[in-house]
Amino acid sequence: MLGRERIAAETAAEIVISGLLDPMSCWEDACALPDHDAPPVVACLEVAFARVAVARHMFRKTQRAAVAEALCEAADAIVRRSFPDRGDAATDAFYAMPLFEAAPRAVAGYEEPAALPHALAEALLARLGVHPAHAWQAAPLFGRSGNEAGETLRRMRVAAPAEPGRLRLPLPRLAPLFGG
Repeated sequence: MLGRERIAAETAAEIVISGLLDPMSCWEDACALPDHDAPPVVACLEVAFARVAVARHMFRKTQRAAVAEALCEAADAIVRRSFPDRGDAATDAFYAMPLFEAAPRAVAGYEEPAALPHALAEALLARLGVHPAHAWQAAPLFGRSGNEAGETLRRMRVAAPAEPGRLRLPLPRLAPLFGG
């Protein structure tokens, strides 16, 4: 079970982010969005980018500063390696840059509204060219993503990153000193 031993921030971020970037889950949420003119693959990608922003918000909200920063750095690395340098014609036309560049920018664009599902839905729909009045239809998707990320984090004990110049040595066993 997760939570018994401390795990590295990179591993914890991989667990949380991989669950949120599941292609089928992103596709299902993209299909639940209000009608839009964006290509389906773009809508799916935008859902994924928004979900990563939600996870980054959860990291900062639920973890100590050093741990949250390590989790966010690991999430950024996962985003950079998860999206290829070339997309298809639809993504190339929409983003006008390679996906590995567009992904971190899109995640950063969703960072501020990530705390509120309705605000995040408004931001996502605006990127897809949908009037923000329809955000009430998409907001529950991001509330659910936040809950999933939060639940996964609660089941883990994330190790604090080692401070530069400071070794983390195990405590000596005291039993031999006391005849044990």
